[in-house]
Amino acid sequence: MKPAALLASLILLAPGAARAGCDVQVAALAFGVIQTGRTSQATGKVTIRCDAPQSLQVGLSGGGGGAERRLAGPGPDVIPYFVFADPGGAMPWGDGMVIGPALGVTVSGTQPVDLPAYGVIPPVPGTPPGTYVDSLMVTITF
Repeated sequence: MKPAALLASLILLAPGAARAGCDVQVAALAFGVIQTGRTSQATGKVTIRCDAPQSLQVGLSGGGGGAERRLAGPGPDVIPYFVFADPGGAMPWGDGMVIGPALGVTVSGTQPVDLPAYGVIPPVPGTPPGTYVDSLMVTITF
């Protein structure tokens, strides 16, 4: 099974000198083959390690959909999806601009911080089931 949504990582530093060196690892949201007549869910994770204590903002881009996250699928079909910072879906995780708020996090400088990402695809009746993909960019702002 191919992953249905991929989280790609890229570190962007705020202007000026960086106050810590940080590393980002991503475990992708993997919905598998999506049955579009029902809700699909997946869990991924962003792990951040820094070499010094630091407060950060961690953003997830809108992907290929821009202002609305959309997975591209077989042929011309696209389906909307959402990424949340909590399992209940109350805290959307975005880029701090269009998609929703970025997450604020404090890194100790000694222990990694795991930020779970909860993906949800609502039912999209009439859309063919299949493998749908998107790529998100992780942005770290000091």
